[in-house]
Amino acid sequence: MTTIVDGTTGITFPSTISGVSATQQYSGRVLQVVSNTFSTATSTTSTSYQASGLTLSITPTSATSKILITGAVPYDVYGGTSNQATLTLYKGATNLMTNGFAIIASGGSSEIQAGSMAVNFLDSPATTSSTTYTIYFRVSSTASGTPTARIFVDNYTGTLTAMEIAV
Repeated sequence: MTTIVDGTTGITFPSTISGVSATQQYSGRVLQVVSNTFSTATSTTSTSYQASGLTLSITPTSATSKILITGAVPYDVYGGTSNQATLTLYKGATNLMTNGFAIIASGGSSEIQAGSMAVNFLDSPATTSSTTYTIYFRVSSTASGTPTARIFVDNYTGTLTAMEIAV
């Protein structure tokens, strides 16, 4: 099969199957990848979700495409008698995950619980408009004392990647 790259419209995949569009013919393939990093330390003591600063936008080439979001967010939680925090993924102003990704770290008020949380989510945006994804975080409402959740501490870098998958 011939792949045509002309420098003005990107890559064109000609259909070789009669009656099947190029998009359908290449179902399951990655059409584009967008990635972003962020390393500015951000903290909260709030039980309401706060934007982390780690965000990216992707413009799907087809309304039927799926968007696979992956990433890693370094964090620590400290200061409460039950150190708990939650990360979640927003699309625009919509929380995509009802329960988020739980960071549950038990320990005393002087203990710091640290790690990196993996992010994986498959979205069906059903649009060809630019779509923005952002990591949000909060202290869990079940925590006691005054816990603090921090991300990108000590300039550790968080990553977020969006891959458009042809359907």
